[in-house]
Amino acid sequence: MYKRQTRADLVPVVSADLALSIVVDASAAGAASLPSWLSAGARFSLAAPPRTRAVVIADRAPAAVVAGPVRGPTGVVRALDTIRASGARDTAAALALAGRQFPGTEAGRRVTLLYTSAEGVDGLTAAQLAGRFRAAGIVLVVVGASDPGRYWSSATTATGGFFAPAGSPVVVSALDQVEATLSGRYLVRFATPAKLPARASVSIRAGDVVLAAETALGPPAPEPDPRAPMYWLVGGSTAVILLVMLLLRLRRPVPPRVRAVPRESPPPLQSLSMRPPPHGRAAVPFDQ
Repeated sequence: MYKRQTRADLVPVVSADLALSIVVDASAAGAASLPSWLSAGARFSLAAPPRTRAVVIADRAPAAVVAGPVRGPTGVVRALDTIRASGARDTAAALALAGRQFPGTEAGRRVTLLYTSAEGVDGLTAAQLAGRFRAAGIVLVVVGASDPGRYWSSATTATGGFFAPAGSPVVVSALDQVEATLSGRYLVRFATPAKLPARASVSIRAGDVVLAAETALGPPAPEPDPRAPMYWLVGGSTAVILLVMLLLRLRRPVPPRVRAVPRESPPPLQSLSMRPPPHGRAAVPFDQ
């Protein structure tokens, strides 16, 4: 075993390169919540970077793309305004359709945002759903009325995303937390080591606050640890780790420095009270 450091880039998921699939529960069963989902999707689109690529998908049988791909919020808002509730849900097909959007986009740049009143996807376990999105390098975020069996929480966390509870009836103010939470996801990109499997250790320092984590590079585990950073291998040449950071206010913001911290027994990923700059540099060590 040996350790080496390599140069890496730190970039936010929510950036001009964001490729967004908005999936809205447009079933008759979810009709009561549909106005809230449409409003939330429109607000998220307006808050996203101006040139964000986006598609809008209606979750009702048969699942279909309502609009897109489009750039900017205008087309998204217009498409959402045309959606009416009818028929049965077709969530599995709607999410599969979202997974086929924006082919060729690098891992971590694609986000699927699902607004739903359902408590899961018929015919798929949470692990199966997570595995499909993780393998494709897509972050899954679900906004829902309830998650009693933690289906959505398990599925989204394994992709680097999250479940955002909106309540029932929907609490509109809760929907606005999605943009802030998703803005806490950052990609660390670096050259894939020549020999796999390998382990990568990442440390980000801001003043006296340190965020450190370690992950394996290679085939994803069937039961990923929700506390660990996510990763994908892209094109065999670039590895991407998705870090989850909690954005809190500091009295004196300190520009972060990103460097390697070799560890024998690394701690789980911790929350970091900082907002990193849009771009940064990192040094990531590999153990092989």
